[in-house]
Amino acid sequence: MLKQVQKYFEFSRKESRGITVLLLFIVLVWITPIFYGYVFVADDINYSDMVKPLISSQQMDQFEKPQDEEVSGNVAHLFHFNPNQLPVTEWEKLGLSEQQINNIKNYESKGGTFRTKEDFKKLYTITETDYENLEKYIALPSRSDMKKPVTRNNENVLNEKKEKKVRYNAHPTAYVKTIELNAADSTDLLQLRGIGKVFASRIIKYRALLGGYSHPDQLLEVYGMDSLRYKEIKQYLWVDKAKIRSININEAEYETLIKHPYIKPKDANVIVQYRRQHGTFNALEELLSIDLFNDEYLLKIAPYLTLMND
Repeated sequence: MLKQVQKYFEFSRKESRGITVLLLFIVLVWITPIFYGYVFVADDINYSDMVKPLISSQQMDQFEKPQDEEVSGNVAHLFHFNPNQLPVTEWEKLGLSEQQINNIKNYESKGGTFRTKEDFKKLYTITETDYENLEKYIALPSRSDMKKPVTRNNENVLNEKKEKKVRYNAHPTAYVKTIELNAADSTDLLQLRGIGKVFASRIIKYRALLGGYSHPDQLLEVYGMDSLRYKEIKQYLWVDKAKIRSININEAEYETLIKHPYIKPKDANVIVQYRRQHGTFNALEELLSIDLFNDEYLLKIAPYLTLMND
């Protein structure tokens, strides 16, 4: 019996050597990590040093990133500014749209001055979000330093314009007379630098929609007119407000009111409903009792409204 068992567990010399080599290999694999730990001692690793650069990088991104915000859907590069007589190019850097800039320039052309930050907020094209983004960058001079706006009555402005006889319009040999926008035809407008048949037609069509121009700056509202083109021609332009076709708000119905570019459907509806409930308007300032309207809007629309038939 014992001999039979031994027969099963007997190994040849070749097999014995193989088993011995295998056992040695297993022992070597087992003791290598222990031996390595005694011979090679790793330096202490300060993991906080690995984290600090990451934190520092995040802080740098946070505090060194340019002060860019979104104003009216445009990316704005914000900086401290005085809103009074600020150039168009600077308003563009602040992210304002062309319509907003035109509104500001119209306000200034009518003698408007920003004396407080809230004055800027009152402009109807400046949204609450726009104001929140820009408010801390508005830098107004002290009240004692602010100049009083120069005011001149319309008659003086009209006479001053008429006294300007002939001006050079930057063409080598072309001269133009000053042009009254509410009486000008295409031939007159074509004398202006940068005004071709298309622009002349647009200017006349928009004049018909308005009922006449109350200020030359309204040309900036004509489709395609940019500030650079307007800058070259504005010195040759003036308006006669007596030629404006006004709307009687005590009689005009909704359909008539909405034809004017400055009167939106909701504005027209409110005017008609208010008149039905409170009777006729005795003064244009009564529009301010309606929450929808403010001083800026009344200043803009007043030249086109009347309380009685001409």
